[in-house]
Amino acid sequence: MIVLLSPDAPPSLTDVTRLDRLHAECRGSLGAACFGDLCAPADDGVHIWLDITAARTAGVALVDDDERADFTSRFDEMVAYAASKGWVNDAGTHLSAHVQQTAQTAQTAQTVQEAGAS
Repeated sequence: MIVLLSPDAPPSLTDVTRLDRLHAECRGSLGAACFGDLCAPADDGVHIWLDITAARTAGVALVDDDERADFTSRFDEMVAYAASKGWVNDAGTHLSAHVQQTAQTAQTAQTVQEAGAS
């Protein structure tokens, strides 16, 4: 699962079935990125806090009907693993994801949004 961040669009998800590679990709400065219900910047400047419920809901919407049960189970396993490593906040509502800077994120985000609009 990749969280796409940019200064031009709200956060979105791509590659949602790759739950072993959770991270964020940010085009430009993390400080200039748009945030919303899906995630918020962490204080360290190199991670985001991903809202677990919002990510699960968005992920379910992006997988085929026949993959939803498997996705939900695997997503919950990913969250449990993250919690075992201390990557979930004390309230259990958000998990930490590392941010990678990339110039290609904007193009990928546009492709994902166009695919979701059709």
